[in-house]
Amino acid sequence: MTDVSSEPTNGDILEAINAFADATEQRFEGIETRLARVESTMTTKEDLKQCATKEDLRKTEHNLRDYTDRRFEDFQVNVIGLVRKEDAQVTTLVDVLKHRKVLTPSDAQRVLSTRPLVSS
Repeated sequence: MTDVSSEPTNGDILEAINAFADATEQRFEGIETRLARVESTMTTKEDLKQCATKEDLRKTEHNLRDYTDRRFEDFQVNVIGLVRKEDAQVTTLVDVLKHRKVLTPSDAQRVLSTRPLVSS
């Protein structure tokens, strides 16, 4: 024979369901908190659209190389111009010193043979 008093009452069942619902609600709140944290730090498709692609980076690298090549060529032209100006000044100075007989013709030739650029 079964004891009727050991049977759960409707109140007991409702209490158990309520405890289970509370525990489930707490778990969902924890999951929602974690999900909100993930969403706040994740990258979206819109974020990715704003990022540079590999092709963009290649174009930028190509443009940067072109720019540096042009700047280097400009620098070379400037340096060559300055060296030619200095070369002309040395030639003039050697001619003046040779004319005033401060330098012998062989010394003048020796100084002029060390010029960095050949005159065109």
